[in-house]
Amino acid sequence: MSSLVIYSNYARLKISDTNDILNVGLFLTTDKTLFIHDLDENKTILSHKNINGLSTVSKTVTAIENTDFILVAGMNGSLIISKLVKSSSISNYDLMVLKEIKIHKSLITAMKYLKIDDNSGYLCSIGWDTFVNVHKILIDDNGEISIKAFNGYKLMTNATSIETIYHDSLPVILVGRIESSLLSVLYINDAEDDVNSNVFEICKISLNDSEFSTHAFHPMSIANLVSSNLITIGTNHIPYMRLITVHLPSMGEILGKLKEKGTTEIVFNEEINDYKSVLLKIGSEIELKQSFTATIPIFRDSIISNLNSMAPQDKYSSALIFSRSDLDSRKGLWIIGDDGIIRGYDLSTGKTVIELKTDEGRIKSAFIGCNKYSKELIVSCGAMSKQIKIWV
Repeated sequence: MSSLVIYSNYARLKISDTNDILNVGLFLTTDKTLFIHDLDENKTILSHKNINGLSTVSKTVTAIENTDFILVAGMNGSLIISKLVKSSSISNYDLMVLKEIKIHKSLITAMKYLKIDDNSGYLCSIGWDTFVNVHKILIDDNGEISIKAFNGYKLMTNATSIETIYHDSLPVILVGRIESSLLSVLYINDAEDDVNSNVFEICKISLNDSEFSTHAFHPMSIANLVSSNLITIGTNHIPYMRLITVHLPSMGEILGKLKEKGTTEIVFNEEINDYKSVLLKIGSEIELKQSFTATIPIFRDSIISNLNSMAPQDKYSSALIFSRSDLDSRKGLWIIGDDGIIRGYDLSTGKTVIELKTDEGRIKSAFIGCNKYSKELIVSCGAMSKQIKIWV
């Protein structure tokens, strides 16, 4: 790469015109270019400049799994929805820009797509406006895309990290923010009408062993461990990132605490798991912003382990951790270090089991993906060398 890669991501695309399946890397560079690289054939299939406009740098990118829709967010708070199409040239592709929508007032720092089914999902995003926003994406039978905006949730400080999961079969967002060692758990309240569709906080999980301190550190990266209710957080500790693994309380436990706090007076039947109806009622009444007086429960006994990753970092670092691919039977994490080393970490032993040496400097971006042989791929983008390296 001639320019620095500022963000990268993995996507599995299905081209609607040809039904081709592509495992690709999506790369955004400082010269406002989106590169799409075929990980199976190891070749770049698209280079598109200024997708967010001549004056706007693109900050983050994702794709809707098993479709040809690519979503690019800019530093101006706008989301570009585009489609990868086969070009007239047999071996190349073009990018068709479909629409642009404003999803944040300012810079979008990260976004995640949580799939509902093959034709719909939730685009969850965080930005410098301190909001956690959700937009429901719907794809009709003709391949046309539409968007439903939910009422967002305002945090007390800027978010640092975001992850989306299904917890007890319900859509949940995990958010870390600066100046707080509390991990916020938010619920995506998908009501039938637009007015009551929103996202709101249902509990916090303490990452700090000290009950009376919440500002010693904050989360920088979140990884959902495969097939479990365990979440691992990479922190901003100096000089080495720490890995804190916590257990998510069940929805029954969370709603029980909300009732104790007086947030809801609704009686729910845990045996039939009627959580959604209770949460729908809470969502119609709760204030959609954090405050010191909010009656949101804090779970303080959820820490499973607190380990030293031995991955060096400083106050300017952006901690990156990734869970192993669910195609791989081994459980663990990939940790991206500022020393140019990617560490394979076994959480059960607290030890590094493999080191992949990339650059003698900081790794700006990385992702975990797979190829057509279902082999796990690790891709890193160097900050100094501007090189992209791929491990299989």
